[in-house]
Amino acid sequence: MLIGNPDKFALLLEKVPEWSASYINGILFVMLNGEIYPKTVRTATLNCELPELLDENSPFMNPVISWELYHLKSKDLFQRLATMTYPEDSTQDNNYHFSMGALHEIYDSEYSLFIVSNGKNVRIQVGQWEHEELVFIDETEISMEELEEIQILASEFERDMYF
Repeated sequence: MLIGNPDKFALLLEKVPEWSASYINGILFVMLNGEIYPKTVRTATLNCELPELLDENSPFMNPVISWELYHLKSKDLFQRLATMTYPEDSTQDNNYHFSMGALHEIYDSEYSLFIVSNGKNVRIQVGQWEHEELVFIDETEISMEELEEIQILASEFERDMYF
């Protein structure tokens, strides 16, 4: 099931019964500006990843509203979010409030996704780990209404995948 607009932001989800035994496995891709992440097919444990992604406290479902961050230039925003999430100083706590880390197979493929809102829109950014450094790749901006529609359809997919 394709949820959203792949030319902006979308989720590509599909349950694969042949891959499932005690877990519900399938595929879970993120599409951002026509690009797909991860770049290879990986088995996603849908009954683990989707409940985390769709939890009411997840950044995907409840993006942090920050005018200060939202209005930064793309690479500056990415650097700030990456530094908060993965601080160089190991004595600092990680701040996962902007990280869409529930997408484990995407993260296992060395991509990171961040989300921040200004209350009306959200910016979603993707980066890739290269030589122990998180490098900005791209970003998109969608309205809160578009995000809410994706949330609703993803929640319906999660509910229906058990049948």
